[in-house]
Amino acid sequence: MLCRYTKAQFKGKEICLAFTVNAMFQITDMLKDGEEIMDMLEGRGAEGFERFCTAVSILAGCGAQAVEADGRPRPSVPGAEELCACMQPAEYIGIKRETLKAVLLGYGQEIADEDEETDIGLAELEKK
Repeated sequence: MLCRYTKAQFKGKEICLAFTVNAMFQITDMLKDGEEIMDMLEGRGAEGFERFCTAVSILAGCGAQAVEADGRPRPSVPGAEELCACMQPAEYIGIKRETLKAVLLGYGQEIADEDEETDIGLAELEKK
């Protein structure tokens, strides 16, 4: 895998979200003075939700490129308008979680799967 990405569901289809340098600069250009990326991705209020949908569309475009670069078929890339108009509340929760996860992955921070068992001995060795 050339690029790390997360997967979310939108309208019954899988979308892949990748926070690449391209996505980082596009999303950074959307920030207001002093605003952080993670704060903007909270998407509060109507304007915040529209900005969130634009960011998701950017991440989905980069994710689709990453999947295609891995030699697999390119997944669908919803536009911001489609996301704003069609996203269901249940999808919103999952997409929001995966969007935040994609940003953390882009910065090289792994997120532990809550259902996955942790090898404490291995974690101690990795600390040393």
